[in-house]
Amino acid sequence: LRPDAAADGIYSIKRPRSILKDLPLHRGARVPVRLSLTATSSLVAGKYAIEVRQYQHDALVGGIVYEINAR
Repeated sequence: LRPDAAADGIYSIKRPRSILKDLPLHRGARVPVRLSLTATSSLVAGKYAIEVRQYQHDALVGGIVYEINAR
């Protein structure tokens, strides 16, 4: 997905290992982000890891892992 794909700034990611490309972030910039998750009825209870990684020129420069406990 590219930034111009969603004019309202909302990106719907429906596949595992999805990538948002070419977001205009500069070194040291802070941008508020909200992550909303919606489970389908087929979700199995358990722990899931949601990884968010930031790359610059193919080098990993940051990231965070969210652990989700589905019941």
